[in-house]
Amino acid sequence: MLGKALFKLTLAGWLAFIGWVNPGWAADVTDSCQQLYRNGQYEQAFPLCSKAAEKGDAGAQYNLGLMYHFGEGVQRDYAKAAKWYRKAAEQGDAEAQYYLGLIHYYGWSVQRDYAEAMKWYHKAAEQGYADAQYNLGFMYYNGEGVQPDYAKAAKWYRRAAEQGDAEAQYNFGLMHYNGKGVQQDYAKAAKWYRKAAEQGYADAQYNFGLIYYNGKGVQQDYAEAAKWYRLGLIYQNGKSPSWWLFLPTKIKELVLLEPLLRFGTWKAVQIFRIISR
Repeated sequence: MLGKALFKLTLAGWLAFIGWVNPGWAADVTDSCQQLYRNGQYEQAFPLCSKAAEKGDAGAQYNLGLMYHFGEGVQRDYAKAAKWYRKAAEQGDAEAQYYLGLIHYYGWSVQRDYAEAMKWYHKAAEQGYADAQYNLGFMYYNGEGVQPDYAKAAKWYRRAAEQGDAEAQYNFGLMHYNGKGVQQDYAKAAKWYRKAAEQGYADAQYNFGLIYYNGKGVQQDYAEAAKWYRLGLIYQNGKSPSWWLFLPTKIKELVLLEPLLRFGTWKAVQIFRIISR
């Protein structure tokens, strides 16, 4: 009978028993949880992460939150995701703080609460988490949970932009272009548009093309404008964005010729010289 009883112990029960016999084994459980999760072996990771999370490991609590959030190795359950994100967030885990902010922002299993979302975004953003910094910038800009504050929006967009977030770079450039929250500066707008455009952000590619077309912050250059407009089209997956309809015919022609111009095709060069006058 005893043998049968032992075999009926759940995996979690075995983990608890081994942890009691050998406390140092808990570190191995945590490491295994992390490794299995990174490898995408969610069903194997789940019982290990559950055990480590119950013991108070913040990383395991965060991973458990992710598994419940995205239905990885377990049925999706936003309420349980929120529970484990909160436990990790309260221990200072920046990623958990960010995801707990998302939970409150979108109202997943809880009542939507912008103020609570902002609270957790702030905690993650202060630790340098770029996604949280971007979200704070967005909320301050649009007045979600707070009065619109362009200066604070610019502050948080800048922090995310400096970490390479393309959307933050674009929005920070837009703020310089329009003079919202910062002094209007077309050269700085061009700088941040370029950074986002070089990462393939289509709206930035269009606006960077517009900068060259109008010669604001840079020397006017129709060929360079055409180059960035064309890249913006490419990153729209072949679908013409709405701004294409409003481009001057001259620029549309340059956009279509630009690939040939790069290879020095004689006919294209001749046409370019005519229409760019």
